[in-house]
Amino acid sequence: MKPILYRLSVGIWLVCAALLLCIPAAARTAQNRPAYWESFGLAACELPCWSGIVPGVTPFERAPYLIEDHVRGLARAAYVEGEQINIWAVQDGTQMAAIVQPSMNRVGVVRLVLTIPLETLIGQFGAPSCVWVDWENANGIPHRLMMVYWVLPNANVGATVTDFEGAALLGGSGITTAYANGLFISLRMSDRFCDGDQIQSWRGFAPAWRYSRWRARN
Repeated sequence: MKPILYRLSVGIWLVCAALLLCIPAAARTAQNRPAYWESFGLAACELPCWSGIVPGVTPFERAPYLIEDHVRGLARAAYVEGEQINIWAVQDGTQMAAIVQPSMNRVGVVRLVLTIPLETLIGQFGAPSCVWVDWENANGIPHRLMMVYWVLPNANVGATVTDFEGAALLGGSGITTAYANGLFISLRMSDRFCDGDQIQSWRGFAPAWRYSRWRARN
């Protein structure tokens, strides 16, 4: 009898320990999510699902109803039958624009325009799969644009980063202060998404200008 009780007590202890370890991680995830997370449909389901919409799965005709159910503060919504859905939402002074486009009668692409911490996306998806950096000067004016991509089992996710101190964007603690101002989610169409022109494989956390130099060498 004692060996059985001992095994049961050890099992219970291990389960409790595992649950306690999960609490800090869950707390960090909640803390990293902006205040608008629920208001703008991001709490309806886990990214890359948004507002109950899953690219490649959700029928396009269902998308307007799901957006109405999960997005608060809708200031404007336009449904262009069979082509795309445009929305604009405002909640507590924060704005979001979104475009939903179809593919084969299902939602194919979701584009969100809002400010979101890059740290939140990395916490959600892990390290990016690849990046694209534009570090060139246009008419003598520095033009800095970075696209960070994740290739997931059933979707591709990309984040646009334009407002950053380039040398610190992906360096050390700088990751906690970098923000994306655009996010797109699309049905995964190819395993070779990261093989596109000027797209580089993820090489780990490094200053953005290093990615630009690596691209120049290639």
